[in-house]
Amino acid sequence: PFNELVDKLISDNSANSIDINLNALKNDILPFVGRYISKMNDFGPVKDYVSVLIHNIVRLESATKENFSEDLDNLLEFIKYNFNVDEKSMETLKTSLIETYEASSNVKSDSVDSFLKLIESGIQKSDSLVNKGIMENMAESLLFSQNVHIPLTHMFLPLNYNGMFMFSEIWIGKEYKDYNSEKKNSKQGYSEIYKAFLTFDIQNIGYFETILLLKDSKLSLEISVPNSLNNSMELIRNDLIKILSNDNFSVEKLNIYESVKKRKFNDVFHNMTERKINVDVTI
Repeated sequence: PFNELVDKLISDNSANSIDINLNALKNDILPFVGRYISKMNDFGPVKDYVSVLIHNIVRLESATKENFSEDLDNLLEFIKYNFNVDEKSMETLKTSLIETYEASSNVKSDSVDSFLKLIESGIQKSDSLVNKGIMENMAESLLFSQNVHIPLTHMFLPLNYNGMFMFSEIWIGKEYKDYNSEKKNSKQGYSEIYKAFLTFDIQNIGYFETILLLKDSKLSLEISVPNSLNNSMELIRNDLIKILSNDNFSVEKLNIYESVKKRKFNDVFHNMTERKINVDVTI
């Protein structure tokens, strides 16, 4: 019976596919799964999958053209009256947003540029402290991903270095190690251990990964480089040691490998599954 319900879903991009899929998901599939959970008392992985499904159904419904149009109008009205933007600039912004939404292409996105310039101008030029605060919060929310269920700091880092574009993500975790757990008669105290997982994709060069472990100014690094840099590993190693020694870091271990598979943060931070049902409230 469940497969019969799933067969009602349409995978193409026809005009009415979203309405048909939403109707099947909300009126047939979700109630069916809900009845299963109720009768079988299955509160394990199935319940987690259903939570994700509900989240994506909401995203699907919110992404319809009608909802997009209404949200866009509300956003533009807010920008127009709160930031005193003239009609010509508003029309340019609206047109570029609509064109980008209706026809995806590889052409440089004017809408994204306009949005980022709006945030930058609001932070640097606005005389209103309220407006500056709003724009700063928007910029921070674009760069930082905060999740109370995952005790990591997650940051996006888009960079442009000498005309070369690089997109990077950083995950940072911190652990405390009790001295007393190692030595019975040692002085009471804790050692802070920082672990960072850094990925970056450099234009025309390739994909890199770095795992960094810092304890008492002693640094351990594991670096994965693209195949094109296999012959430069020793040069990379020497340059890194030189840079880190200038900053008073003691390099305990430095390994460089060829990047053969992209890893996810939970492949590096192995304690994530242990905290899945807990809420991290540390700051």
